[in-house]
Amino acid sequence: MLAGYVSNGSKGRKLSSILLEALQLQEPYWGAHATGIATIHDGELHLEKDKGHVARVRETTEIESLEGDIGIAHSRYGIGHWRPELNTKEKAHPFFDCKRRFALMHNGDISNYREIWAELEGRGHRFSSKSIESDGPAITDSEVAAHLLEEELDKGMSVGEGLAQICSRFSGTFLLAAIHRDSPETIWVANWHQPLAIAQGEGEALFASHEIGFEGVKDDLTRVFYPPKNSLITLNPDRVEVRPLLSTRRVPRVRTDVEVLGEEIVKILQRKGEREFSQIDRDLGNAGWSKALSISPDEFAELRRDGVDIVREYIEALNRLVRLGRVVQQIVRRPEAGIDDTPRYSYRLA
Repeated sequence: MLAGYVSNGSKGRKLSSILLEALQLQEPYWGAHATGIATIHDGELHLEKDKGHVARVRETTEIESLEGDIGIAHSRYGIGHWRPELNTKEKAHPFFDCKRRFALMHNGDISNYREIWAELEGRGHRFSSKSIESDGPAITDSEVAAHLLEEELDKGMSVGEGLAQICSRFSGTFLLAAIHRDSPETIWVANWHQPLAIAQGEGEALFASHEIGFEGVKDDLTRVFYPPKNSLITLNPDRVEVRPLLSTRRVPRVRTDVEVLGEEIVKILQRKGEREFSQIDRDLGNAGWSKALSISPDEFAELRRDGVDIVREYIEALNRLVRLGRVVQQIVRRPEAGIDDTPRYSYRLA
């Protein structure tokens, strides 16, 4: 789960507080394995990150001391769920380029990262997330994006142009967000098909994976919207611009029947009892999801392979059941990714 904030400073908000609250509200969905924030202050990039949820990282780092009027924040859900030894501080987002000019974070899974990683190492790039495991070297797939972007900037491209160029190389699911020390009033977001909400207020702009991340500032917002998929978005304190990202890719037409999806969720809870957010998603499988989209299971599987994500509609279906009094939502804490008390949204029939 992600968040970002940029302002002209007129509201006097504490940057770290806004970003940490946004992450903490979202992390029980998919996140909380690691937490990190990158900011620009006095012309320099600053970064604090560690494994664990927001509350833990508040204690293990100086993340609350980060200052400035612009920052990006990341709550990671990674392979550490199954292999805790891979959930490390070094694999937390955001990442710097080799020259420490920009910070970048990623949401999703870049399925062809290994071939890109090999190319980049062959050209001399060093990966901060690299570790040697029992089954060989490992990195975070997301870090290849930072080094690819570095090469495009070295060719003279702007950040926006560079993001579009590197995204054309990726397969899988991806949303990239970046800040650059030479542009301390701009956040770039390149999104193929990940969940993304944008908000604007007077002299400020924000983004989050889900609008629940705006809860702490919602009374000051003048606009909240979900931009189209396959978009390149720039956020500045006084404006937000949205334009196409990849002209060579067509966004699949996907329509989710939230009521049908809700009924499939109820069947799962009737059959299995209390389940967590990610468990219900897996329980739905291709068969359950395909019913909600009025397509075949094979067609849904192909959408997933093409990097299509339907998180917002999934959350909407669960929230609707809660509002109707049919389902009860709570936060439970459980060992996960090497962290003893990872927060997770859990659901049961009322």
